[in-house]
Amino acid sequence: MLPNLEKAEANNGYHIFSTSDQVVGLGVHLTACDVEAADEEVYVEKLSSLFRQLNPSLRLRFISKSQTKRGELSVFPRSEAFERLDFREQSLFCVIEKSTASAFSGLLIPSLKPNRKEENAVDLLLDAARSLRDLGFETTPLSDAETLKLFVDDNSDWTADIGSVETGSKSIGVIRLVKPSSREVTPTTLSKILKEIGHDVEIRVCLERLSNSSAELFLQRRLKQVSRESKVGEMQGESLEDTLVSTSLSGESLLNYEFLIVMEKHDKGSLRKALAEVVSQLKPLGDFAIETIGCAPSLICSYPGSRLHVPVLEQEKTLPCFIPAFRIGEVCEFSGEDKRAVTLQREDQSLIHIDLLDPKHQNQNAVIIGTSGKGKSVALGVLTHSLLHDESVSVLKVDVGGSHSRECSMLGGVEYKLRIDQPSGLNPFALLSQSSDGSEFERSVLGQFLEVLILEEGEKRLSKTMRAELDQALEKYLSVKHKSSSLDQFVRSAGKSLPRLELFKRWVGTGLYQNAFRDLPKADDVVASDDVSSARSADSSSSSAASCGFSTDQESASTRKRYVIDSLANSSSSNASVCDPGAPEEFASTRKRQATRLRYLNFSEVFQASDPDFSTACMAAVLAMFNLELKLHPERRLVLVCDETPFFIEKCFEFFKFSTANVRKFGASVVLVVQLSKHLVVGGDTGVIENSNHRFLFSTDGSRDDYQSRLHLSDEAFERIESLKPAAGESKLIYQHQDSAQTLTLRLTREEYWRLTSTQSDRIKIDSLMRAVPDLKVEEAIRVLGRTARLRHKRKTEVDAG
Repeated sequence: MLPNLEKAEANNGYHIFSTSDQVVGLGVHLTACDVEAADEEVYVEKLSSLFRQLNPSLRLRFISKSQTKRGELSVFPRSEAFERLDFREQSLFCVIEKSTASAFSGLLIPSLKPNRKEENAVDLLLDAARSLRDLGFETTPLSDAETLKLFVDDNSDWTADIGSVETGSKSIGVIRLVKPSSREVTPTTLSKILKEIGHDVEIRVCLERLSNSSAELFLQRRLKQVSRESKVGEMQGESLEDTLVSTSLSGESLLNYEFLIVMEKHDKGSLRKALAEVVSQLKPLGDFAIETIGCAPSLICSYPGSRLHVPVLEQEKTLPCFIPAFRIGEVCEFSGEDKRAVTLQREDQSLIHIDLLDPKHQNQNAVIIGTSGKGKSVALGVLTHSLLHDESVSVLKVDVGGSHSRECSMLGGVEYKLRIDQPSGLNPFALLSQSSDGSEFERSVLGQFLEVLILEEGEKRLSKTMRAELDQALEKYLSVKHKSSSLDQFVRSAGKSLPRLELFKRWVGTGLYQNAFRDLPKADDVVASDDVSSARSADSSSSSAASCGFSTDQESASTRKRYVIDSLANSSSSNASVCDPGAPEEFASTRKRQATRLRYLNFSEVFQASDPDFSTACMAAVLAMFNLELKLHPERRLVLVCDETPFFIEKCFEFFKFSTANVRKFGASVVLVVQLSKHLVVGGDTGVIENSNHRFLFSTDGSRDDYQSRLHLSDEAFERIESLKPAAGESKLIYQHQDSAQTLTLRLTREEYWRLTSTQSDRIKIDSLMRAVPDLKVEEAIRVLGRTARLRHKRKTEVDAG
């Protein structure tokens, strides 16, 4: 008969239950061990200590559930994707039980106080629960509702069948561990099996410790029964003798336990097939059997309040390997900001939410490393979309290939296309006029920027003497308030006190690169008279700030005669024009807000012009403005993304290292995307990597020793990266964070795939569809392609099934 719950009452923060056959108990949520993020040997030792301390009159029951789910993620940016993508929800309970005829009297009659605390069943339960915490386990008491769910509310329609228990709506089957494997079993053996099981399963392990005297008597009796005439008998005798010595001398405990797997399906046919599949997968752990005649008794004994049915004996040091408390999956509750967290999946398909900007991290920087075709671009796209769900986040994206124009259009951001023959609008000094206090921080940032402008070919840093001269000139300039600031004004003010003055002159006045850091005049000064009114109308949502620059990639007819938009310096505090004037309706309401929060600097033209001095100087200006904006807008969470810009990292390495070290106190982030890890190292300096707490690794590169050394990877983690194989619609990566290296999967819906794809063939398909339907918007085209792909997949599935 199934245990019948009589009542559950609160006591010291726990809910104590009582069954009709006079068993009392309590349950807790138990945090499992993530074997990719924690040392499983430490967890094993804690379990062994728990078993050693367990009162022989108590029973421990571990219940691990794995359930396939969809939806239920409304607060996360990728919630819509997981309405269509399956994921697994994992849970682990520990139930402590005691059987006693009078155990509940102390709870029912509070005034009754037993003479000895250990004789009170409830006190024993509470002591055991406290022992869990004292041993270092993370536990949370089950709620009243969760305690009730441990039991079957109504089993009046249940019937026992051969191989199953029928409830009327589902078939329940049981798999039993008959004999542990004779081969070595480790704490990760079960976790590796579980991540491959494609069915919802519930593992229930119940155990009791034998008292020392009972264990010794049992072993002595078994030893007398063993015949040593055969080789097998001799080995059994030696094993029993070793166990007897360890229990007698070292105090190691013996425990009886029962390992059961409970599965549910809608019909017996599906159940039989699923049970057979799971049994075959469990072979590394031992010999398992599908319960047939004994299905009902085995199911009954798996519920809290039941006694052991057919136990197996094991030592305390080995038993942890059979406890379902080790996972290759997420075990911790997410504690960051839901609204900006990017959601991926662990190997067991559980969800992991990563909040890049969580202040609890050592820092908020990230590197994304992987060769072409591994999924870097898709991961960056998902990360960008997730971050922008938080209105306090602003993203500044830089690349040299023009790869993010469509993303910028869909998200209603602003694209700035740098051209070598047009003023760029990149003026770091303009930010001084908005909020300058002449601080050491501003001097350091501008010093890093100016140093890049006057470096000789092959030079990494200025000499200390020259840098001191530059700092002195800056300090003098910043000590005076200026109505407006620019590089030209600074050079004129400092004059001959500047080191390498001739190199500075290239960037100011009529120098070769005079447009690099210069603003365009206002629109009214350059627009032809017949376009004035329409141009002003087009600019009605723009800032009236004087600082102009950056040509937008797409211009309306009325503005083709000019390249005017708010500069980077001023768009951070004003409503800049969005990149795509024809963005979908669902984005229309957010375009003004997004325009100030997503800015895309397209370096493709200046980079292709093969003028490294100009493009490097522009990158240095971007870094300077990013750092100055951190101070100017402390309420914002700024994220700088540099996508495959190894040339800039090499040329401005010290500035990148400065920026990655500087962002922490502002809660900002620098995200660097490269194909090879060596692109983040200059002259053996791994400072940028060291300053990046989040590492998304898609592939290895170079020599194994160099790769492992620069990223501080273990042999096991390196081999996991080597074995990563992307598949259609998903990418595999290793997420290295602090001391952990977790294998993650980024699965995409078909709409997400078309929204984020960067392959040339996919871009051609989108462009072809939009040309065929002139009024079709980008997001509408993506929905059409996604729906078409779903229908094609559905037809293929039907054909294969038929």
